[in-house]
Amino acid sequence: MLSCDNPLVKSEVIENIINHCDGFDCCIPKWKNKFLEPLFAIYPIGKAYETSLRNLKKKHYKLTRIIAPNWKINYISIEQDIKKLDPNLLSFKNINKREDIKILESILNKS
Repeated sequence: MLSCDNPLVKSEVIENIINHCDGFDCCIPKWKNKFLEPLFAIYPIGKAYETSLRNLKKKHYKLTRIIAPNWKINYISIEQDIKKLDPNLLSFKNINKREDIKILESILNKS
């Protein structure tokens, strides 16, 4: 799953996550502070769909609630693994406001 406000997602990052899915139900990038990137993850379609339906009925809207405790999850380190492929971590930069575009332009001009 990818968020629509991350226009600079690198295909190498996506390929890396896909390559780490064998033997797991789910692959989720994780920051060293334990924060997850649930909108930049790979989920088991059937299981995620069923869990989502249950969560919607219960009005549980937080995306991380889609993750079932019995899933075998591969947490991929953003700082150790993904940063090697995307040094500025642009794949995780959200663009929601005009100010975000200016910040992004300054980052890109430094690169």
